[in-house]
Amino acid sequence: MEIHNKTRGSVLSSDAALASSFLSRARGLLFSRRKDLILVSSKEDIASSSIHMVLMTYSIDVLWLDSEKKVVDIRPSVPPFNALKLSTWRIYRPRKPAVYVVELGAGSIKDTVIGDLLEFSK
Repeated sequence: MEIHNKTRGSVLSSDAALASSFLSRARGLLFSRRKDLILVSSKEDIASSSIHMVLMTYSIDVLWLDSEKKVVDIRPSVPPFNALKLSTWRIYRPRKPAVYVVELGAGSIKDTVIGDLLEFSK
């Protein structure tokens, strides 16, 4: 699946997977070579769209989107899990309710800002 920033006219990913089931969302990018993933929550809120980095081995950029696919929060270069660094033992939550969590390889969000409108296509 491709992820386009309609506001900026840029492509953020040309090969993202979609995770909409409970199990696929829980697994996320763990033990995957894939770096781009769209997590879809069953409702628009903060708790359902929270993520963690436990057992992740690389940094990612994270975008949270509302039901209209408008960016409501951004977290660039979220560090990977490190058992010896307590700062990596945390939950990342959006500042506003979100339905979609877009996880991209670090450095992929380009010039995306809060308020931009994204689009997913096959």
